[in-house]
Amino acid sequence: MLKLKFIACLLVLLTFINCEEDCGNSCPAPSSSELKLKLTINEENPQVEVVIFRGRIESQDIVLTETVSDNVVWYELDPDGYYSVTASYQQGNKEIIVINGKGFSLTDDDCGCGRAQNYSLNMKLKN
Repeated sequence: MLKLKFIACLLVLLTFINCEEDCGNSCPAPSSSELKLKLTINEENPQVEVVIFRGRIESQDIVLTETVSDNVVWYELDPDGYYSVTASYQQGNKEIIVINGKGFSLTDDDCGCGRAQNYSLNMKLKN
């Protein structure tokens, strides 16, 4: 039984040492997070204008404006903070603007280093 406890303690110690070596006692800052946007691309909307804002839309701090023609697009953004997104569609004679947002955050890994998360926003038209 004492041998089993010794082996368990040794494994825990080795895991900690390995973690320290992987992190190098300092955590590199995450450079970016990925944001996945799901869009509606159809006959009436073969292209959609996407605008990404840092913070709330009211801040008008535009990070990116792009016209896309894919149902799913990915963007690399700073890993911390809030982002708002608009997608502009035509529906008959009306312009429909879908608005969504997400607060980005970091999570701690096994070593206590901050890791960027990836996020997804549904920007599709509702039927």
